[in-house]
Amino acid sequence: AGGTAAWAAALGPQADAFDLATAVAPYRLGGERVARAAHGALALAAFDGGPLTAAHVRLAARQQSASGLERHARRIRPDVGWEDLVLPERPLTQLHELALRARHRDRVLGDWRLSAGGGRGRGVLGLFAGESGTGKTLSAEVVAAELGLDLYVVQLSSIVDKYVGET
Repeated sequence: AGGTAAWAAALGPQADAFDLATAVAPYRLGGERVARAAHGALALAAFDGGPLTAAHVRLAARQQSASGLERHARRIRPDVGWEDLVLPERPLTQLHELALRARHRDRVLGDWRLSAGGGRGRGVLGLFAGESGTGKTLSAEVVAAELGLDLYVVQLSSIVDKYVGET
């Protein structure tokens, strides 16, 4: 997968102007997609007429991450923040912890080598449950915004077949 070194090589010396590791941490892109995202980020910076920024890299990485997913999901570009959530203390604390786990997973699993189960999986999962209108999607959108990611809402019926073996 495309770690920070792959991004640095693809972006060149312009990547030294900001914290590249933090900018690319949420994205899981392979070599060719890192190269395409880096090319896109450099093009965005040139279009803006300024230096390459973390925002350019994040936008280009999000565009590469979306490939193919939009056939089965509705994309939400987060436009909310923590101040938009009105929740009791416990679930709000759990959401903050979820965002922190996702933000620091590379350090904990990679740098500190605290990967449980022999290194299977690097994802962070959150299960949102509740009645309609309780804020599940809004909560997920706030976490996505905190991480600089788009949110995808998947209609389960579009990916699961009712017949066993057809999914």
